[in-house]
Amino acid sequence: MRSFLTRLVRNAERPRLVLGLAMGFLVAAGLVMAVQDGPRMKSLDEVGFLDLSGNLAFHGTFAHTNRPDIEGFAPALPAGALRPTAYRAPGWVWFQVPFRWMGGDYALLRVANAILLALTLWLLHGLVTRHAGSLGGAASVVLVLLYPVLLYAAGTLYPQTLSAFLQVGAVRQLDALGPSARSRRFVLLGGTLGALVLTVPIHLLLLPLVAAWMLAARRGNWRQLGVTLLTVAGLVGLWVLRNSLVLGAVVGIVTSTGFNLLAGNGPYVRHDQATSELRWPPGVRDQVVGKGEVERDRILARAALRWIRENPGQAAALYGRKLLYWFAPTNELASDRLVPGGSGAGPRWRRDVAMLVGYGLLVSILFVRLVLARRDRLSSLEVLLLALYLGGGMAYAVFFTRIRFRLPFDWLLIAVDALFLARVLERWRAGPGGRRGPPVESLAGPGAGGV
Repeated sequence: MRSFLTRLVRNAERPRLVLGLAMGFLVAAGLVMAVQDGPRMKSLDEVGFLDLSGNLAFHGTFAHTNRPDIEGFAPALPAGALRPTAYRAPGWVWFQVPFRWMGGDYALLRVANAILLALTLWLLHGLVTRHAGSLGGAASVVLVLLYPVLLYAAGTLYPQTLSAFLQVGAVRQLDALGPSARSRRFVLLGGTLGALVLTVPIHLLLLPLVAAWMLAARRGNWRQLGVTLLTVAGLVGLWVLRNSLVLGAVVGIVTSTGFNLLAGNGPYVRHDQATSELRWPPGVRDQVVGKGEVERDRILARAALRWIRENPGQAAALYGRKLLYWFAPTNELASDRLVPGGSGAGPRWRRDVAMLVGYGLLVSILFVRLVLARRDRLSSLEVLLLALYLGGGMAYAVFFTRIRFRLPFDWLLIAVDALFLARVLERWRAGPGGRRGPPVESLAGPGAGGV
């Protein structure tokens, strides 16, 4: 065991080689998976995203083709007509457009996702290395490679891989800020956070956490925080304005909020169910028949809020179960039942074992870190990472939680674990009575002290 650790520590002293090999492996594995999967879809959502990006790339409009296999089909409109929509957030669709111009479809977009995955590892490695040196960077690489669900998710055309890239990028920008930073740094942060919200709107609920941390950790004053939030508001506001003008009504970022709220709050809802199993409350289905996208969203939202008001105890208990499910190591994939050929994730038993081992390792390391928190205080960066991790679960539990939604946040958990493992390895290398050198946290520079 000691010899293994010795070799690991020695290899960690070559951070560029370790990182480069890992990034190359992720891209190569993603390429192989894309070739094997070919042009077939692995999720029903992929069809909707590809339809939107194709119409945006070749027709210049964020619209769905009016087809029965795409959500929001309107029988009153001609088949094949372009129907403007705001049902899905635009960030992931915009990302796809350049690749659609190149003639790309499923395979090319999956390769692009694999490259995004590798770039996210690069961002994470830089963040951890800044605080914990080469040992922490190597630990972050190893933990990512031991969590293969990240690679699988990148092979499916969901927005979570782009969301992870933007989220880790935003955290890295936050960590590098200080009161003396130039205004353009706060504008860039606002642009990253705005893109994140427009990719996965749930992050709008996490902005108060980011703002509170910036002030508490002295990573910006009120004016600089205002610059960041105004940049976010400007980007998001432009999209909201587009939605309202195109759909002829006051609309938020998406018109799927009502559906997602009712999918997670109602008399027949389970904390672990997929949206494909949703049973509507009595009378709701009749109300939405023949209604437009905006009105359907409002009807579904009212039905969910009415059930919550009338059943506060049940709603609170259900919320608690959904929050606990945020930490579930496994869940059933609806794609296995609904998509020809399944989700491509292999037999469920093998998938469950991989998740139990991978996620179990991450949670176990976190548990030990928290047990030792009184002796080894959490740094300000660790507080931010854990606050966002728990905050993501609390935000999603308002609707419903799934492993897919948690994956971008699992990168933050990996960062916390890597920082802790670097401390352990550094102390092990020093040996009993050996000279440990400066605390790992001191490598972060000014303003990174514990809280």
